[in-house]
Amino acid sequence: DSYSSSPGEGEGSGEGSGEGLGSKSNKSRRPSPPYSSYPSGDVPGGDFPPGSWQADPVYVNHFLDSALGYVRAVKASIVEEYSSADNGNDASALFAVSVLDLPTVLSLTNGNLAGALSSGGALSSSAAYVEEKSYAMLSRRMIHALMTNSPFVVTLGGHSSAAGHGNNFNQSYTSVVGSVLGPVFERLGMTFVARNAAMGGLGTSHSSRCGGDVYGHDNDVVVWDSMMTEAGGLASVDQFYRQALLSNANGAPPFLLQGQAGCHRKNVCKQLGGYGERYGAQVGHVVTSSWTEPVLSSFPITRNGNGVVGAAEGEEGEEGSEGSSGSSGSSGSAPWAARFERCSDGTEGCRPDSEKYNSRCWVDRADVTPAVSQSPATGGHASWHPGWRAHQYKGRVVSYFLLGALERGLRRMSEVTREEGVPYEGENWHMETVYEEVRRRVGEEGKGEGGAVGECMDRVEYNGVWGGGGDVGGSLGRAIAKIICGRKMSCRTDYTPRADPGRNLRGIVVDVPEGKEGNLRVGGEEYEGWDVGIEGQRVPEGEVDVMKVVMGGGGEAEGEGEGAGEGDNSQQQQQQPPPTTPPPTQPPPATPPKNVIDPTYWRLEKAMAGTCDGTTQTSCGRNVGSTCLLYGHNDGRGAIVGNSNTGPITFEIPPAGGGATQLVMLRYESEGGKSGFEDGRTRIRARVSVNGEEKVDEVFKAVDGDDNVVVVYFEEGREGGGEEGTAAARVTISVEEGATSEVVLTHLYWA
Repeated sequence: DSYSSSPGEGEGSGEGSGEGLGSKSNKSRRPSPPYSSYPSGDVPGGDFPPGSWQADPVYVNHFLDSALGYVRAVKASIVEEYSSADNGNDASALFAVSVLDLPTVLSLTNGNLAGALSSGGALSSSAAYVEEKSYAMLSRRMIHALMTNSPFVVTLGGHSSAAGHGNNFNQSYTSVVGSVLGPVFERLGMTFVARNAAMGGLGTSHSSRCGGDVYGHDNDVVVWDSMMTEAGGLASVDQFYRQALLSNANGAPPFLLQGQAGCHRKNVCKQLGGYGERYGAQVGHVVTSSWTEPVLSSFPITRNGNGVVGAAEGEEGEEGSEGSSGSSGSSGSAPWAARFERCSDGTEGCRPDSEKYNSRCWVDRADVTPAVSQSPATGGHASWHPGWRAHQYKGRVVSYFLLGALERGLRRMSEVTREEGVPYEGENWHMETVYEEVRRRVGEEGKGEGGAVGECMDRVEYNGVWGGGGDVGGSLGRAIAKIICGRKMSCRTDYTPRADPGRNLRGIVVDVPEGKEGNLRVGGEEYEGWDVGIEGQRVPEGEVDVMKVVMGGGGEAEGEGEGAGEGDNSQQQQQQPPPTTPPPTQPPPATPPKNVIDPTYWRLEKAMAGTCDGTTQTSCGRNVGSTCLLYGHNDGRGAIVGNSNTGPITFEIPPAGGGATQLVMLRYESEGGKSGFEDGRTRIRARVSVNGEEKVDEVFKAVDGDDNVVVVYFEEGREGGGEEGTAAARVTISVEEGATSEVVLTHLYWA
């Protein structure tokens, strides 16, 4: 059952003969049902038209055989990449997934996880665990995407270490997942999106209050990996997961995957299991870390970074040179991917910075000359940031976890269709009843006396604008928390990344004085098109190259999956491999006209140029004058800045679900950092009108803090009711005279 070219290619019957699901153009020529006419696209078997691929028995049979062989080959290559052939070491344990019942998941704590991971424990040295029903539903969800030609989207929310700071953006573990599963899903006729929406130093609260306007309204899997900077603790984690469950446009609650290594002293493991217990949500946990190196005890110890894989602490490995990221596999027995991570003589001595990072700011090319000199190294080389090998390993673990679910779903589909025929019966892949049950249970918890329960509801103190500002607590604070924790929120911000770049704060500014529009424009990109690959990130000859197997080139992995085509052997290329022929020389792009900033109006600052949607398929951060154009990270702090001389700025909020707005919150900070408002002389005026009726006109004192959010409007006891198409609210902000600091507006939230 070797995979060659597209699954099913050259197989089939009748009009479908020769068409493979890997070809989207061929697939589009097949008849298909109107998926949007059915809840969640759950098409009954009898409604697939004759000639559709789902109703072609020969095609489906050969497709599933080929797809299973291909998926198994990719999984095998991931294991082989970390195995040592010359001493017979098998790295399977590095990617093992434990499937547990819900009581066992709920029993895991910071105190007992290490024991559970030990040999003979409940997790038995696993890299990840998943609740058993959740794993079955994840597999089913993937087959649902296959049957309905739907994208499958994975989004990460996290901190700088999870984001991959210090490495090129394409080396982050989320990008690694996309580099593997993107081509795999495409070969199966599907679309896979990996979205890295992590930001350094902030946690996730500022973004999760946006509902899906930052993390996306289309997620199948959301990953939380942010305990190191999650200032709100479990309340912030709870907010992240709740908004994820509520925010998908199609009403399909996503699978909740925890990326935080271990359970932490706050016991995020039990919290995660609670979503399965209380809501029937799908949950899993990758227990390897994106920021703690070396990655748990299951990672192989290698003598001086190059010795025998799996050698015990203090055991002598084979002699060999220190090697380097560009060295041949012959320099030692440790696979290239496993070197310099966990070493018998201490991590500091065998993992120099030059081996931890191989990121670059620029690669010379004939068609683009940067406007300014490029830095010799990327920033972010902090001691707590993991290097590319740690990110690659975690990305491989997540890929293996998802491939396992896909393989399980394909195997089940193959068994059933061989026995019962095609189309594959809906009882095996329909999802609407599953989604509806989760939606119902999440919604019920947000109603009734006392509102929702859980950590998010514990945060009931808010800063309000009434009477010049002050705490909003008690029953009013709980009513606000009930909305934030139990209803889909919306926001606009110029922070990046954003799943939908068009949902930005500057885009809802109205009544801009004539001639001052340039104050809110984003600067241009220095160049367009694909970046070229970085030579130092290529897999050395003789080492297992997972991407060659993924792309059909065979690689060094044994077993199934060798096929036609030559894959690029570079380590997760930055967007696209370099062209085989040099691009035509072209003149440098014309320098975009410099915005003339009028100091009497608010201005946009620090906005990232490019699309900045968190994927490697778009560009971000190529601002004119950047000294690290290849860094690629989407972590941007664009904001609208004003002072006592800039007058008012007005935002028009779209209708909240077709109704009137009930809650409006503003996030702000000072231009001078965390102590910019310490003299107490900066005051902000907020005016709010809802459907033309003035509701608020108050002045409040600006304060310093890590996550300054003020409630500028709240009307208790009403949930919408306005007419669709009307402006739900207008919010006007100005800085009072006498202010000594500029005010930075970062987010406007509403529900």
